[in-house]
Amino acid sequence: MARPRPRRPTSSSAATSPPPASSRSRPSPHTSSSSWTARDISGRAGCRRTAAAGRIPRRSWPRCSGSAGRSRSRPCRASTSTEMMRLWKVVVLVNLALALGVGLGYLRWARENRDLRAELARIQESTRRQAGNRTWTIRGVVRSVVPRLGVVFLTHEAIPGLMSGMTMGFEAEDAKLLDGLAAGDPVRFTLREQGERVRLVAIEKVPRP
Repeated sequence: MARPRPRRPTSSSAATSPPPASSRSRPSPHTSSSSWTARDISGRAGCRRTAAAGRIPRRSWPRCSGSAGRSRSRPCRASTSTEMMRLWKVVVLVNLALALGVGLGYLRWARENRDLRAELARIQESTRRQAGNRTWTIRGVVRSVVPRLGVVFLTHEAIPGLMSGMTMGFEAEDAKLLDGLAAGDPVRFTLREQGERVRLVAIEKVPRP
């Protein structure tokens, strides 16, 4: 039995036949890539919003601006602590310097005060010794004589380093020095300083001027 021959498609049937499935359902490459890119961006944004919503907010610290070349900023806590430590070191050093200066000044003042006291004591002792040996010979006029007390009152000229000219009484070292004296006699007499007292140690009449 003879097999039937397949029919050749005519031009009309080829024109009206539907396109193959592969060519009919294939999307445009530009349209597919754009849709997937939009989905990725929206998905990432949603993930970030979700993570940001569930994240515990951190405590914000003040940040110090670094140099122009640094891209990241650091908190100021470390620098503030360093500055405080430096300030305390400066304060401690200043206090130590002041205490040292005051202590050295006090020691120097105490040493100078001790030296001045010793020098004053030496001067006083030297003056006292010299005072015990001082004598004066001067002129005067007898005003009165008290032999019983061994005192004579004289009007005398100035005594250098002791007193100015005046009338006063002097105690004689020996009462016999006053024998023969009368009021109005011009005399020359010698005084000697003995401790805190000044005594008459010699007296003689002189001619009237």
